[in-house]
Amino acid sequence: MTTNTQGYTISQMSSISKISKKALRFYDDLGLIASKRHGGNNYRYYTHDDLLAVPPLKYYKQMGFHLAEIRTAFEVGGNTSLSALRKLFLKKIQALHHEERILHLRLTSVHDWLELLHEAEMVLENDI
Repeated sequence: MTTNTQGYTISQMSSISKISKKALRFYDDLGLIASKRHGGNNYRYYTHDDLLAVPPLKYYKQMGFHLAEIRTAFEVGGNTSLSALRKLFLKKIQALHHEERILHLRLTSVHDWLELLHEAEMVLENDI
């Protein structure tokens, strides 16, 4: 492990967080988990606080939040505005309910078409 003053290298951060180096670079570019740069070699270094940002990031992704929404949640969370965070979660719940309705309609359509295919097979088999 490295000292607290230097932080974690991208390889160490990747190993500990179970996030690929490519994803860490991408998150860094987006400002989600921003690395610090070492002046001499311009390598990416991460702090313990950066490491602590990983579990919430993974939870947000698991809940279906898009990266822009996660960035908003991180910005809101940093300001400790619970009402803004609540609004973000309520908005996500509404969006997920909307997706659920669309998926239900699609599932119903596929079932209906499958039933029509079954009926067509029966007609062809029985020469009706």
